[in-house]
Order: sequence, then C-alpha cells, then structure tokens
Amino acid sequence: MANTPTTRRTFGALFGFEAIARSGYQVGKTPVLPVFAAALGASDALLGLIVTVSACTGLLLKPVVGAASDRTGRRPWLWAAAALFVCVPFAYGLVDSPGELAAVRVVHGFATALLGPVALAAIATLSTQGLAERIGWFGMARSLAGISGPALGGWLLLRFDPATIYPWIGAASLGTVVPLLLVPPLPPGPPRPRRLDGLRLAASARPVYAAGGIEAALYVGTYALKTFLPVYAIRSGVNIGWVGLALAVQEGVAMWSRPLAGHLADRWGHPRSVALGLVGLGAALAGVVLALHTGPPTTLLGPAAAIGLSQALLLSATTAWIASTADVRDMGAALGVMGSLRNGGKVTGPLLGGLLVGAVGFPAALLLLAGLLLGAGGLGLARLRSAEDLSRSG
Repeated sequence: MANTPTTRRTFGALFGFEAIARSGYQVGKTPVLPVFAAALGASDALLGLIVTVSACTGLLLKPVVGAASDRTGRRPWLWAAAALFVCVPFAYGLVDSPGELAAVRVVHGFATALLGPVALAAIATLSTQGLAERIGWFGMARSLAGISGPALGGWLLLRFDPATIYPWIGAASLGTVVPLLLVPPLPPGPPRPRRLDGLRLAASARPVYAAGGIEAALYVGTYALKTFLPVYAIRSGVNIGWVGLALAVQEGVAMWSRPLAGHLADRWGHPRSVALGLVGLGAALAGVVLALHTGPPTTLLGPAAAIGLSQALLLSATTAWIASTADVRDMGAALGVMGSLRNGGKVTGPLLGGLLVGAVGFPAALLLLAGLLLGAGGLGLARLRSAEDLSRSG
C-alpha cells in the first residue's frame, strides 16, 4: 500500500486517538492512583497489586483481542476501547475500599488491552513502506502521554481529591471520539479456515517470542535502573538531582529519537537493529556503573542518553520485525501475543531486577545485565553475518 493522503490521514487519526486515550489513562495512574489507594487504607503489598493489576489484564487479553480484530476488523474494537476509556473513570468515584479499587483497575485494564494490539495492527497494515519509522512516530503518542500524564496528575492532586479527578478524566476522554470518527472502516484480512488458527500460528512464531523476550530483558534493565539508582546514589553520596536529570534525559531521548530510530531500523534491517539495540543498551548500563565510580555526576548524562536511544531502537525494531514477518491475516494476533509478553516484562521486570540487586548488589547487577545484553546482541550480529556470508557463497 502506498503512502497516500488517506494513509496519512488514518495515521494521524490513530495517533490522536492514542495520545488522548493514553494521556487520560496516565493522569489517573501516577501519582493519583497510589495516593488514592493509600487514602483508602491499602497496605504496601496491596498498593503494588492495585498499580500492576491492569497490566495483568493486558497480559491475558491482548492475544485474544488482537486475533479477534483480525476476523472482525479493527474499528469495532477501537470504539469499544473508547467507551471503556470514557466510562470506567466514573466508577472510581463509587469506590470505598482497596478491594473495590483493584476491581475497577481490572476493568480499566480492558481499555488498554483492546487499544494496544488493535491500534498497532492498524498502523502496521497501513503501508509496507517505512514500517519501523511509522511505528516509531506512533510510539511518540504513548511517550507523550507517559510524560504529560504524571505531571498533570501531580498538579491536579495539589488542588483536588483523587476521587474527584477521575470523572474529569472520563469527560476529557470523550475527545477520543473526534479522531476515531476519522478512522476508516479498516476491514479484516482474508479469513482463516478456523477461528483460532491465526492465534495459534502467531503464538508459535519464533520472531514473536524472540522479540518479546528481548523487550522483557529491556524492562528488567530499565526498571531496575529507575528503581534502584536513586537509592544507590544517595547511599554513595551522589547528588540526587543529577540522578533525576539523568532519568529525565533517558526518557526524553527515548521519546524524541523513536522516529529516527525507526528510520535507521528500516535502513539497517529489523533483526540487525534489534541486535545493535541490545549491544547499545548493554554498553550503556555498564557506562552507568563506570560513571558512578569514576567521574562527576554529570557523566551520568551520557549513558542515560545512550539508554534512551537504545530503548527507542529496540522498541521500534522489535515491533516492526514481528509486523514484517507475520501473515497479514494474523497481524493483530501476532502483535497481541507480543503485547502480552511485553506486559509480562513490565510486571516481572521490577521483581526480577529487585531480586538480582538484592543478591549481588546494584553495581554488580547492572554489570551482569550489561554482560547478558552484550552477549545476546553480539550473538545476534554474528548469526546475521554468518547467514549473509552463507548467502554470498551460495
């Protein structure tokens, strides 16, 4: 499919829908949700469950929803997601206990479970040209929401009670209707003979699991860094202000470099870009340890920027790798399975990172993760080089 005005308009509408829906969702997630849960009397363990339970919903539902959209078309599922984004926030005002809040979070998780694989599948099937770059541009909508949502949520908490913020989120989410009206029907692809064939084939595809495992490793490294770097810095006498700036640089570079990273991934090839992203991430994590022990706090900014760039390259390249290898009839199913694995990495990443830091300490944990990432990326590059040499000799 060519990059036509209709294609660009559809992309713009999906981008707007994603940005509005995700922004409202993020406003109600951090820091509003933890404050609300604590005010209801949630224990620390229950608070952690309340924050992560929506990701568990996506972990279970994304493959099924993606496969269903392959059969019925994308648009009905986008409308269902919009309805949840608008309606569920009003239920927070009826919550009186932590258990009820957890139940509402489960239902709210349905919204992102519907939106994630369906919107990505729609974006991936718009055109065969510049796939990773287009995915990179689309990823900026989520990144913008991830940055603006918490900032707005914190500002609102200075003025309003958490329970009164959520109805405003639902009202603002009505804005998703405007871009959604501009999305064309997005019909399904050629049908599979049996209902579950697409999901079964997608779930058994090697690139899906390879990319999902790589993203899980990415989240273990980055979540461990976000969680434990501030604590380790304070204990080591490092100015915490530089740590906050370094983490902000990481997120900023990851957001703004996604289109460029996607462009490079299309140019270099998606599997090679995944391997290069792993090498870059491993080297950058090792650079954080080096900066903490050998230089002034300002040296943290370089590795932080490298982590952001590697993160952008990996997220664009892994999704494009799956989309370019999946059968068009199974695009939603393949991206749904990958989304489920991604959610698994987000849920288990902090836990695994914490166990590793607890076992060997923060610097050793980062160096161990760096070595694993460098080894995996180097192995991937070596295999690609061997395959290219074999192709030339044949």
